[in-house]
Amino acid sequence: MRKIGEINGLRDLGGHSLSGGSTPSPFVGMLDTYINAQVAFSLRRLSVNYTGSLIKVRESIGGLELDIGYDAGNVLDQGALLAHVGSGDGFVTTWYDQSGNVNQDAVQPTASSQFKIVDAGVVNLSSGKPSLLVGENNAQLISTPPITESSERSQFCVLEKKGANRGAYAAIYVQNAADYIQLYVPGSVFNYYNGANVVLTGANFTLNIPQLINTNQGTSIGNAYLDGQNIPVSIGGATGNINAEIILGGFAANGMNGNMSEYINWIGDRSTDRVGIESNINAFYTIY
Repeated sequence: MRKIGEINGLRDLGGHSLSGGSTPSPFVGMLDTYINAQVAFSLRRLSVNYTGSLIKVRESIGGLELDIGYDAGNVLDQGALLAHVGSGDGFVTTWYDQSGNVNQDAVQPTASSQFKIVDAGVVNLSSGKPSLLVGENNAQLISTPPITESSERSQFCVLEKKGANRGAYAAIYVQNAADYIQLYVPGSVFNYYNGANVVLTGANFTLNIPQLINTNQGTSIGNAYLDGQNIPVSIGGATGNINAEIILGGFAANGMNGNMSEYINWIGDRSTDRVGIESNINAFYTIY
């Protein structure tokens, strides 16, 4: 197995490269720079401290499940994925949380409600990067047990809407029918629910391209951004701690039709880090 820092497999006994090239810089993930994420789901590795798998995939031919990690580029290992799935379909039963917090993986044991990552032997991509296809079958992944969500919070999500006929729930926190917050798209415009519905006027989805949505709630004021641009509608300040599940994808009768590539939620008001976080995400996904 090639070791980290090896150049073309050639090294002397002291570990020095024999190819004349320089040793690659050590990996630094976004969560190494912007710490204290509450949950972090992605199809790329987000921290040097995370060495686990990115997703667990069920192949459709035999029903076997397998953990799939990242490749040398710290992105979902498509070779291992296709070796497992073959010419069939691949469905995600677990999206692993990379935050370092315990027992917050997003899971879906019901086959008919699982996200798809491989379709007939072809990896699902969004703008050339692996992405989870959330079909119109109300597919969802649920992070359980419930987490205690900080009264101040920032969430970032990369989505691609593929059909105009269905909404696209980016993420929903649910405690009970009267106590939840959610970021969703009922048609073509983002909505944000934080005790009352707020239509984020001007934040329109464009079909078939990935987009980055961010909502940030401080103590007294909240703001939303689409592709790095401020949406001039206040979403209100923090409403207090919420002990809740995180649901990604469809919810109730509101299925999502599109791709989801990344969802990260940070504890606290991260408005001072917003530009840096968005730049990191945009540099990888080339959104805008």
